Amino acid sequence: MPHEFGRWWNCPKKHFKRTESWLPRAQQIAAALHPRRPLRYLTLCARPMIDVFMLARAALLEHDENFGHISDVVFCESDPEDYPEITEMLEMEGAGFPSKLEELVLFADDDFTRGFPDLTSVKLGLDDDLLSDAHRDRLKLKEQFFELTRKFPFDFLNLDFCGYYYPTPPSVLEINNTVKRIVDLQGPEGVDLDGKPLTVSRFVLSITCKFDERLPEDAFTRLEEIVTANARDYQRYREAIQESNRPLDSHQWRTNETYDFFLSSWPKEILRIAADRGWNTEILDYLHYERPGYRIVCLVVGLERHGKDEQYVDECLRALDPATRIFVDEIARDSEIGTRLLADLQEIVAIRNERARSVGRPPLPEP
Repeated sequence: MPHEFGRWWNCPKKHFKRTESWLPRAQQIAAALHPRRPLRYLTLCARPMIDVFMLARAALLEHDENFGHISDVVFCESDPEDYPEITEMLEMEGAGFPSKLEELVLFADDDFTRGFPDLTSVKLGLDDDLLSDAHRDRLKLKEQFFELTRKFPFDFLNLDFCGYYYPTPPSVLEINNTVKRIVDLQGPEGVDLDGKPLTVSRFVLSITCKFDERLPEDAFTRLEEIVTANARDYQRYREAIQESNRPLDSHQWRTNETYDFFLSSWPKEILRIAADRGWNTEILDYLHYERPGYRIVCLVVGLERHGKDEQYVDECLRALDPATRIFVDEIARDSEIGTRLLADLQEIVAIRNERARSVGRPPLPEP
């Protein structure tokens, strides 16, 4: 776990997010699917895999008695050490992709890859021993692109990006464009593990990102424009800003209350992406908490087909309301809630570590 977020896997605040948001939302959608088919889950789980084993323990993901062969899970992991370990822990062929999710779903052809228009031609091209390393890497990425996109749609997409939603330019919109492409991929008909046709009429999308006031200026400008346009186009939204005593001038609002401005405006990116693609969107959970030097923000939304413009405005108003947000304060490990969360996490880690021992991988330390 080389990245900084690896050290937070056992944090009570993060496990609160898992148990109080991710788990119940997955249970709701799995209940609606039962008994037709199991839940299909896309995750950026990293080495600890706590979310995966939490859902498996709750019988939301099918598995064998040793918690191997965990089915209907797809993950992306670019770390060359973590990827093979996660693959062995799941023991499901084709479940993992050794790349960043953003790189995969935003894959674009160049002059070379354009000559390989489908998965069959890509696989044949990779058999060429004379390929340069650069061309081989590009074909491997295109192969993964084909393999991943044909696994869509999913019922729960847990995108814990472990970074800023708006990275440093010129990649400031990379994650936003990734979310757009993912919602696009959720629309068409796919196939299940048995090759049968599959569509989703409702799914849950969870997006977790970092925030601090050093966010790129391009991102703040974009959010100001979104707020200004909403205030201009929707009277109810404009009136709600005024009634809340926030400045109607979006730049002044951003300057006066930067964090509140971000929390109020950022969800509109996801809401508009969904609305433009015909999905009705509901904010299910909106959690945030502090880390040393930055904050973590997690937006969990439910998307349902046949969206209406009125729903977009309703949810924009909800994002504007601080009562919609759940601030997760520091949780002492010996407090009542801390003890409960720690006991739950210990149970999940025990399952995960038993599985790790069975495949010869090192266990996680006691949480």
